[in-house]
Amino acid sequence: MMQLSCIIWLAITSAVSAAGRVRDVNTQRNQVTIVTNKAGEFAMGAKVFFYRSGKAKGSAQITQAFHTKAIARMNEGNPQVGDDVSLTAKAPKAGPKINRVSFAVAGAQSHEFIAEVQFEGQPKQQRKLVLNSEVAAQLAGATGFVGISATLIKKLDIVWQNGALLVKKVHLSDRSTFDLEQIVSADLYAKIKPPAELRSQSVNGSVTLLKKVRDQPDLADAMGVTVKVLAGSERLKPGSTYKLKVYCNELFAAELVLKGDGLAKTEKLALNPVDLAPGENSLEVRLVEVTEQADLFLETDNNQLIGVLATERLSSDRNTQVSVILADGQNAQVIQQK
Repeated sequence: MMQLSCIIWLAITSAVSAAGRVRDVNTQRNQVTIVTNKAGEFAMGAKVFFYRSGKAKGSAQITQAFHTKAIARMNEGNPQVGDDVSLTAKAPKAGPKINRVSFAVAGAQSHEFIAEVQFEGQPKQQRKLVLNSEVAAQLAGATGFVGISATLIKKLDIVWQNGALLVKKVHLSDRSTFDLEQIVSADLYAKIKPPAELRSQSVNGSVTLLKKVRDQPDLADAMGVTVKVLAGSERLKPGSTYKLKVYCNELFAAELVLKGDGLAKTEKLALNPVDLAPGENSLEVRLVEVTEQADLFLETDNNQLIGVLATERLSSDRNTQVSVILADGQNAQVIQQK
């Protein structure tokens, strides 16, 4: 997958030698999902080592490598979420972890911008646009999405063609440009259109982000997952605690904690498009019983497959919605909403 040179990295104090950290451990698959401290950190087949507070906790081999994530097959040991990952059999230096950051305010999932829109031969207009703080973009010639910090986007070259908006190129504030296959932004496609009398023609245009208005705590674009637990569900034992975990194309994507209290409940998860594929996505939903130890939720061997779903092709202009239903008895469903 192609990588962007514009992703910014920051260490709070001194740098550490850890290459990444453990995001998820799937014991059923003997698999670890790792997030990397910089793009392209791992190569296919590379051996990695896990450390917790400077102590070795096992090793694994990279089986799939993505932009800032990787899947590794465990060789030995018992890694846990949050463990350091190193490319050498040597404990990383002590110190704060390096995390990928953008110019976004910490905790902001999306931003609202004032944008200037102009189609050829037409006057300039202003629109408010809401973009994910990390916008999912498929670069020309690439197979998957990369994340572009919305605050780095200066201008988008667009064309209205065959009754639809196409985004052809992105210009960044560091003067770099990238040709695009697509960019995910429901708000962009909903609000940017030429005048009605030109919509049967092909018209070039541009969208320039003038300023950021405010930060927002929720994603503007996501694959939404609604989790419904019915009162009669036997999946959640009374008094027990569970993680409902969602994997997308084998990569860990999101989780939420559920309590076995006998009550009906509805919860929501949001999968960032950057973690998805532009085409069909294979979702796997698991329910894992956990034991609570201080601030940790330690997974047990009670790991139930709730269901799998091959979603339709991801759309750039609307958010895909999925429902996970834990129904009466042991019944469960994972369905895509139309």
